[in-house]
Amino acid sequence: MKVEVFRNLRKNCFSVRALEGENKGKVILHTDAVLLKDVEFRVQQGGQARVRRERKKYVHAFVRGEIRAVSSFAANTLKGLAKSRNIRMNQFAYNPYENDTFIDRHLRVPLASSDWAVLGVNGNWYINEVNAAEQRLSA
Repeated sequence: MKVEVFRNLRKNCFSVRALEGENKGKVILHTDAVLLKDVEFRVQQGGQARVRRERKKYVHAFVRGEIRAVSSFAANTLKGLAKSRNIRMNQFAYNPYENDTFIDRHLRVPLASSDWAVLGVNGNWYINEVNAAEQRLSA
């Protein structure tokens, strides 16, 4: 099922909203972690401008993809996938006051998509299998 995930500051968790099916547009789950496949990182520019102007938090940034696992299974599933395929996991972040998009936390480059991502209380991670293959070939 295709979903979008955003940080819920009031409940200190992640909210998962359905993008298809009978619950389209509704929050279907609150969780401490979620694993997504075929990921898109989205920031609504109007919402971002409002956050910057008013210095208040509004939901305007999402991570979209196919939901694959929730809770503690999410992080463990991505770690296992990365290890089995010899792929390095990378952290991502979004700060509406510093960046216009989601970014790779260490390289500080914009992110538009990834093969897999996990959002969790212990950090947000992503992997790209194509980039990993390129890394192995250039090593």
